[in-house]
Amino acid sequence: MIVDWLAPCPNRRYRHYCLSKKSKVADSSAPAERRIDWLDYIRLLCAVTVVMTHYVGVVVPNIFGPAKTDLGLITDISHYGHIGLFILFIISGMMITQIVQRQKLSTFVTHRVTRVYPSFVICLTITTLMGIGEVGRMHVGFWQYLANLTTNAPAFGYRPADSSYWTLTVEVTFYAMIIAVAMLGWIRHIQIVVVVWIALQVIAAPFLPRAPLLGADYYFLSAGCVMGLLYQRRNEKLNLVLLAVTALLGTRTIFIAARGMPLNPWIGIAVMIGIFALFLAMRGRDVRLPWAHRIGSFTYPLYLLHFKIGTIMLMWWATDANKWWLVLALSLGMMVFAFVLDDIVEFRLRDTWRNLARATVARPFILWEQRRNQPVTPASA
Repeated sequence: MIVDWLAPCPNRRYRHYCLSKKSKVADSSAPAERRIDWLDYIRLLCAVTVVMTHYVGVVVPNIFGPAKTDLGLITDISHYGHIGLFILFIISGMMITQIVQRQKLSTFVTHRVTRVYPSFVICLTITTLMGIGEVGRMHVGFWQYLANLTTNAPAFGYRPADSSYWTLTVEVTFYAMIIAVAMLGWIRHIQIVVVVWIALQVIAAPFLPRAPLLGADYYFLSAGCVMGLLYQRRNEKLNLVLLAVTALLGTRTIFIAARGMPLNPWIGIAVMIGIFALFLAMRGRDVRLPWAHRIGSFTYPLYLLHFKIGTIMLMWWATDANKWWLVLALSLGMMVFAFVLDDIVEFRLRDTWRNLARATVARPFILWEQRRNQPVTPASA
């Protein structure tokens, strides 16, 4: 049977992550994986690349015109910064696939909510306040702000408060899928779930290019899920084939992106293949790097804050003489501000957010787990 073929995990080093078909729940008592430090540095590189792409390749040219802002090779390279977003999706899919297998569902929900939502609300509020008095897309109205609090403003007919927020909608939709899979008890068959998901993406590719979970925005998340299974040394031949399929889907995403951006899709594809090769080559390598957790963590508020606030500040203060110095100062300032904000919100207030999440959003999942684990008492005669 296919379940028998997909279940084994012969490598003893990773056996505590593998769930046999007889398992009822994931082993939440299994020891937590050590952080993969080099991935946090990759996160920082991707985030900085996205920031520079937006400032150098989008904002400044729109203010002063492409002819006055062409930096030659630097401008050409900046057009490929959007590949950084795809890499961040791969990392997200990879880590979530591993995390959900070793945590109770209520713990998973608690940690995801506290990681994503407090920083998002604070960054959204700062972005909204910065837009007061501005016109057009720079201004965020009251109802638009409320719609953005759902992380999916377009579902309510409003624009995202910041153009970068579309990725958050993709991430939250992915989390919702993972939660649904866990509630159905299918996490123990995560390999089958990933196979079916990718198969559906392949089938839907010609017909539903932007569909939630099946469209181009989700191809790199599914690639990350496959990479996560490969890092657990599970069904390596199957998962290498699946990784090749997601790479082909990823080429489609890059070609779609190239329609609206001045980038050579073949160079983008070469970068993507290089990233896949790097991730595979780093399997099992324990590279310890300083400040990895903090470095990886503050990239989230940096991404949320940089675009609209940076655009407004450049519109206020940039001149033809100072524009590049202002871009450099603004980029460094955003990094410092994001680091301080993350230190307060993510580290100092973490317990507060988790307690609040357990009492609200995660509460139904806690009760559901308690009810499932409650022993059934035989009826009295």
